[in-house]
Amino acid sequence: TFFNFADRDRVLRTRCGAFISEKTGQRYLWVFHTSNYSQLITLAALPVSLILENSNYIRDFTFWASLGLLLVCLVLALLFTRSISLPIQSLLGAMSRVKAGDLSVRVELRRTDELGVLGCSFNSMVERLQRLIENVVEKQRQLRSCELRALQAQINPHFLYNTLDSIKWLAKLNQVPEISTIATQLGKLLRSSISCEADLITVGETMENIQ
Repeated sequence: TFFNFADRDRVLRTRCGAFISEKTGQRYLWVFHTSNYSQLITLAALPVSLILENSNYIRDFTFWASLGLLLVCLVLALLFTRSISLPIQSLLGAMSRVKAGDLSVRVELRRTDELGVLGCSFNSMVERLQRLIENVVEKQRQLRSCELRALQAQINPHFLYNTLDSIKWLAKLNQVPEISTIATQLGKLLRSSISCEADLITVGETMENIQ
């Protein structure tokens, strides 16, 4: 059989190697080696279809394994992206509500990373802002109440002063100088208490009021 082998000369010439040739309508991978001691030639034949079958299996396995790994990576990337985007969207929604005036909004981010720290800082900021606005509103209410009481305190002496002024002129018209003098002096005392805007007055002004 070997002497009828078509590639016998190649085997004898190169002593060792491998090549592909066709025999009986089928392609084979031929591997040969010549012994240096006995000069015997070992020749092995392996059908190319068998090699391709294994390579096709490896190719298919590699393809599906790669596709599976790609799908796993996509799912993990999607989950990782959602774990970041959802807290950010929650913060953006809360900021929009605060911008619209709703200071009761809070974000619930049970995380220990930077987003969790950002959520806690946002909640603290909104709480401080809410307390600050409540304090400002309360101070404005107290201020308006004080202004109203001050206005009432000014109206009452003005009314009394105008009444004394009317009594004074009635006393003058009826020629009763004592009543006119008392009303005039009392009117001056009231005027000094109304028009005094300073926290301190002089001793001379106090003595004049006493007189």
